[in-house]
Amino acid sequence: MTINLALPDGAFIDEIFDSTADWIASPTAVQKMGEKAFAIKPVGAGPFEVVSDTLSSVLALKKNPGYWQQGRPYLDSLTFKSVASDEAGYEAMLAGEGQVYVDMSTPSLLKLAGQKFNVETQLSTSPYDLQLNTAAPPFNNKLAREAIYDATNFAPILQHVFDNLYPVTQGFTGPGGICYEPTVPGYPAYNLTQAKALVKQVGGITINLGTINVLVAQETTEALQTEWAAAGIKTTIHSYDLASLIQTFVSKKWQAMVQTAGSYDPAAGVGVGFRFSSMSPFSGVHDPHLDALLNQAAGTVDMSQRCSIYNQAAAYIAQQFYGPFYFGFAPANVAVKGVTGPGLTEPLPAVVVTPTILWEDVANNS
Repeated sequence: MTINLALPDGAFIDEIFDSTADWIASPTAVQKMGEKAFAIKPVGAGPFEVVSDTLSSVLALKKNPGYWQQGRPYLDSLTFKSVASDEAGYEAMLAGEGQVYVDMSTPSLLKLAGQKFNVETQLSTSPYDLQLNTAAPPFNNKLAREAIYDATNFAPILQHVFDNLYPVTQGFTGPGGICYEPTVPGYPAYNLTQAKALVKQVGGITINLGTINVLVAQETTEALQTEWAAAGIKTTIHSYDLASLIQTFVSKKWQAMVQTAGSYDPAAGVGVGFRFSSMSPFSGVHDPHLDALLNQAAGTVDMSQRCSIYNQAAAYIAQQFYGPFYFGFAPANVAVKGVTGPGLTEPLPAVVVTPTILWEDVANNS
């Protein structure tokens, strides 16, 4: 197969891997079943077939005998069950009701899980950052944005809240992805005295700080609220489920959001453009110069040139105080002894925030 592109796209291969473009569906099944029925029980070329799907509860799969890769998958059946929290997932594993728990991020539970199970922590590709809506007060004022940078010292937060599980970063890439730049030249340093002066100069800063309803994100906002209070910044926290979070972004009335911003390739998935491009509904930045840098990097094939342009973009974001970055987040996967596979007992870089386990290569030897 040959694909002809209208313009150069240095991220094309990564974009394919980071999307549903390579999910091969049966056109006959789509036409016969209709989109709604097909979404519940899809028919395709994957390693497993859907047996039943109770939305947001239980998904039961069985081995696809016609899978293209001979000998795969190793498992005859695979069942996914939704749980309310890391605690519930951990308790289910202790009770023998589950053999794998994905995306655990509670530091205390990770320590406990490591004593009984295999815990595989992946390299992050998606840093947490603070998005600022530069089209609305108070962050349409550059001085207010600068005050946020000056008032934030994330290293002690990372130590006391997250046990230093994740690396501090100043850019929109992580150690598990390409063009990783943990230290950005010109990135504003913590300066509480200057933050206080700026808050006073702009007449005070009172903001609504939002995030998705996930424990790590919630703990981050609470820690920031406490730290910013020392500079005189008054913060009200809001946590959203995914649907209401999207609705809040689309309304354009939000002020600040703690979110992940990244992927293996900055031009793919929830990459830098998703959070900082003028064209994205999930961005609070509308800067033609930044848009030009991001578009130039995405359209460059040479990797060293791409990374050089992305480094320029990271420095420009810092110079304009468009949104500080905090830490490279990647949750861990927990598996009982005897269950093996990429992402469970072998490192597997995350495409976006969390690693996609290669379930066709997972085996149960217990």
